[in-house]
Amino acid sequence: MTGGRLAGKTALVTGAGGGLGSAIARVFGAEGADVFVNDVNADAAQRTVDDCREKGYAADAAVGDVSHAGGVEAIFKAVLDDGAPLDILVTNAGVSTATDPDADVSVNPWDRDIRHVSDASWRRMTAIHLDGTFYCIRAAVHSMVTHERGGSIVCMSSMAATAGYGAVHYSAAKVGILGIVRSQARSLGKFNIRINAICPGSIDAGMLRNFPRDRVEAGISQIPLGRLGQADDIAFAALYLASDEAAYVTGQYLSPNGGRVIT
Repeated sequence: MTGGRLAGKTALVTGAGGGLGSAIARVFGAEGADVFVNDVNADAAQRTVDDCREKGYAADAAVGDVSHAGGVEAIFKAVLDDGAPLDILVTNAGVSTATDPDADVSVNPWDRDIRHVSDASWRRMTAIHLDGTFYCIRAAVHSMVTHERGGSIVCMSSMAATAGYGAVHYSAAKVGILGIVRSQARSLGKFNIRINAICPGSIDAGMLRNFPRDRVEAGISQIPLGRLGQADDIAFAALYLASDEAAYVTGQYLSPNGGRVIT
């Protein structure tokens, strides 16, 4: 695809085998980007790639685990091997507290306080969300500085980071992501690298679908717009931040949350 707001740009979206990541990959592809779809699950990544290609978008898989430096090195090798510079990074890879294999299953996921978070749960959550964001940004910046075209980095945080919702390990990791964004916005601007975050509210995709549906439905009453968000609500926010339309935006976060949190 030759036209579009991201035409001529190469983008990497982590955790794009489903949910928000796959929606972002499709929207970026529709806007002309060459999209690399990352996921730790090769089959999931390929499904998103196939979906993009069926629509006529340019897409390839970059399978790997973002939670450790070696996994991120392999991901970026797949992205950069063809010589094209990386212009856009979206750090979206994450896991849900509802599917934590080390969780105390006797307690509802939304009712687990710090007493119910094991050492293993803490390490897994922070490794994927926070360490993964750090490793991916570090690798992307090396590429973006080298090719001197600048770039845009979009980090997926959460309403949990701005309003205290969520389990302690999830919230802590998402707050840490905002710290990375604010710190690096000050450091990377001189290279024309912008870095921003998205703090989604309750989105009817991905992680939220792992939580008890009755609790999810009850939460809708707290949303002024009266509905859950959709994956495309986040994908189009990512598109804005990734595009040249946001050329003067860095160190900020957007929070598409239907008005549940107003800051």
